Amino acid sequence: TSSDEIHFEIDSHKKKILLEGLDDIAQTYQFEDKISEFEKQSTVPSVL
Repeated sequence: TSSDEIHFEIDSHKKKILLEGLDDIAQTYQFEDKISEFEKQSTVPSVL
């Protein structure tokens, strides 16, 4: 019936991304500032 409950465990990180509707790319954009700062300090030439 529709009143049945099913209990299950979910990893806290997976729960967060599901609730926020994030995919792998969207998660990466959350760190865009840190990535840019790293790239500025990196001695490896950018490929972009």
